[in-house]
Amino acid sequence: MQKNIIFITILLFLGCSTLPRSQGEDNQVVIFASPEDKLQIQPFMDMVFEKVIRTPQREPDINITWQDPWEIEQYKYRPNLIIISLDHPSDSTGDRLLHRFEAKQSQIENIFIAEDVFAQNQQVVSIHAQDAIHFQQIMDENGPWLKDEINRSINKNVWSHIQEKGENIALQDSLHNQFNISAFIQEDYKLISQFNNFLWVGRGYPYRWITFTSIMESDFSTVKNAWKSISASYKSTMPDINLINILRSEEIILVNDQKIRIMRGVYEHLESNTGGPFVIYLFDGHVENEVILVGGFVNNPGREKASLLRQLELTIQKIKFNRGNNE
Repeated sequence: MQKNIIFITILLFLGCSTLPRSQGEDNQVVIFASPEDKLQIQPFMDMVFEKVIRTPQREPDINITWQDPWEIEQYKYRPNLIIISLDHPSDSTGDRLLHRFEAKQSQIENIFIAEDVFAQNQQVVSIHAQDAIHFQQIMDENGPWLKDEINRSINKNVWSHIQEKGENIALQDSLHNQFNISAFIQEDYKLISQFNNFLWVGRGYPYRWITFTSIMESDFSTVKNAWKSISASYKSTMPDINLINILRSEEIILVNDQKIRIMRGVYEHLESNTGGPFVIYLFDGHVENEVILVGGFVNNPGREKASLLRQLELTIQKIKFNRGNNE
């Protein structure tokens, strides 16, 4: 099935040119579907958004909320909306809501994205299928793309909110002078620890820490050896932090078109008897056999942590290595 996608940046419903800013959690997606359609489509949407983060509790990477179509007025300013309708079984509420979108288009598509519909910095996705089998086909083909688009929208808003908090020029200069790395560090971050090959910055409750560590001549050839090298490094630089050897995972992602290895897990803070999730990015250093570990740690006992970890990961993903200065 050919993928038919329309990107729309025009106002569909409101006549005025000034829109309010989107409201609500950045990592929440509100899905509108009739009760009849929801029974048919929810299993396929659950598979699209199945990723969870161990914090150590299981937290969804993206929070999904289902609402009835007639409740859209209550949620229309949320940053991420998905409207789904099936022709069969027939129902009036979901179909009518979707047709309000389709009436604004020159042609009917199975899936399209509208931006800034009810609010600024908002993404609205519409999915139209004949029945559950057709919907499954659409998701089989477009599910990964849809998730990427939702993540792109979430990250855009999260990064905007991070930058609004202002920057800590002193810490950014310290990082640049020590590691020749440029990064955006929020104004409310403070220096926690710094020596030779290590820098640790963070902010208060809910606690978020970012660490930078330069390692030379360590073995990262296998997952087992990588964890051994990482654990040894953090034991010497952060002795009160224990990287627990359960709930660990590894993945490869693209950062600035480069494949970057990521190690995930949970830690315990021995002094406070608390802990939370961590992520460590493994970057090639400036010189041969150097690896720079950039870690993010979240401590928010009894509360959600996955969204805070996303903030740290965006900060890490946007750092720049000033490699030209070493050549």
